[in-house]
Amino acid sequence: MAQFDRQRIQQLLTESIGETGLFVVSLTVSDSVLPKITVTLDGPNGLGIDEIVTITRRLNRGMEELYGEEAAYSLEVTSPGADQPLTDPRQY
Repeated sequence: MAQFDRQRIQQLLTESIGETGLFVVSLTVSDSVLPKITVTLDGPNGLGIDEIVTITRRLNRGMEELYGEEAAYSLEVTSPGADQPLTDPRQY
């Protein structure tokens, strides 16, 4: 089982987002047999499915480069739901 470094994942995420205008609302990495990496993103105009797919692919490529293709993890990239509190001034 690979040991995932949250700071390195944050760096990969920042690189994956690039100049899209999106920003990270939250990043969690579970400490379990199959670690789950959960990323919540938002942007000035919300977040569409195409953007989620693009960021997910970029982040997966970065994870493979960093940890190898055999690294086992679950990755979820999502936008905040209506039930989630606003936590960043850019969400207002």
